[in-house]
Amino acid sequence: MSVMGIQRTMPTVEELQWAAGFFDGDGCVFCGHDCCLRVSVEQAVTYKANLLEMSRLFGGGVATCAPPKHATRNQKYRWRLCGDDAIRFCQMVEPHAVLKRPQIELGARFEKGQTRRCAVTVTDGKGGFWQTQTLSAMAKQLGCTRETVKELKVPFTVTLQKQAMSKEDKLQVRNQLMELKKQRHADIPDCLPPAYTAGFLDADGCLRLRTRRTGRYLVISANQKHDAITRALMRTHGGSVSTSNKESQWTVQGDAGFRCLHCLMPYFVGKLPQAQLLSTLTPDNQDEVAAKVTALKMHIPKEGIPAGVALPVDSSLPKC
Repeated sequence: MSVMGIQRTMPTVEELQWAAGFFDGDGCVFCGHDCCLRVSVEQAVTYKANLLEMSRLFGGGVATCAPPKHATRNQKYRWRLCGDDAIRFCQMVEPHAVLKRPQIELGARFEKGQTRRCAVTVTDGKGGFWQTQTLSAMAKQLGCTRETVKELKVPFTVTLQKQAMSKEDKLQVRNQLMELKKQRHADIPDCLPPAYTAGFLDADGCLRLRTRRTGRYLVISANQKHDAITRALMRTHGGSVSTSNKESQWTVQGDAGFRCLHCLMPYFVGKLPQAQLLSTLTPDNQDEVAAKVTALKMHIPKEGIPAGVALPVDSSLPKC
C-alpha cells in the first residue's frame, strides 16, 4: 500500500480492529467548507503514542494543536488524513468499525474528486490512428516508454476527463455527516473483538486503582453518551453499566477486571505501560504499584511515549 508516496505494509486484521476501536472512541469524520473529506483524532500528549501508531498504519502527520487555555491542561496533538488518503482509511476500517460505522461508510463512498483519465489519440499522418485510455497503455502498444511517447513527432491529442462529485453532492454528504453525529447508532454486535476494545480504551477508557478497607483493586471503565457500546462491552468482558449525568459508564473491576486486562494486554498501545504495571498488582506490592502508576502519569515526556516502546508482554497471560 502506498500512502503519501511512502510504501507501507498492509495493516493486519488486529491492527485494523484496534484502529477502528480507537477511532470510534475519539475520531471524527467531517467534510470542510472546501468539500474535502477529512478524518482526524485529537489526543493529549500523555497518549501521543496512539497518534503515532495511526500515522504508522495509515500515513498522515501528527501536529500540535493550539496551546491549552488553562495551564493545568495538557497540550494536545492531532492526527489527520485528507482527500484520497481519508477515503482509503474509511474503506480499510469500515468492516471493523462499530460506533461510527455510518459516518465511516459514508466516507468510504465519498468520490475521490480530481481523479483523471487520459484519452489519447495519435495520428500517423496517413489517416490512421490509435486510441488508448492512458499514455502507459499506448507506450505498451507501441513497445516503448512513456517518455518516448511524449517525444513522438507525430501529432497527437490528449483529452482529460474529470470524474468528480459536484459541489452540491459534496455539500449533501457534509450535511449527512453532521446529522449522523446526532443520531444514535443501534447496530452494535453482541461481542467485540479484544483488539477493538483495546483501541476503544486507548482512546476513551480509564485504567486505575481504587482503595477500600481491604486494600487496592483494579478498575477499568469507559464513558459514552449512548449505552449501546457500553452494554456491548459488558456483554463481552463482564462488569456493569450505570447511567449518570446523561452518560453511560461501563465498569469492570476486581478479578473480572484482571481477566479483562490480561485479554486486552497484547493489543494496547498508549495505555500499554500503565496496563503492564497494573497487571503485576498483588496484596504485597499494591502500594509500590500505585506509586509507579502515579509516577508514570506524572513523568510523561513532552513528546509522549513513542509508539512501540513498552515492556514486553508476558506470553503466559491468558488469551481471549
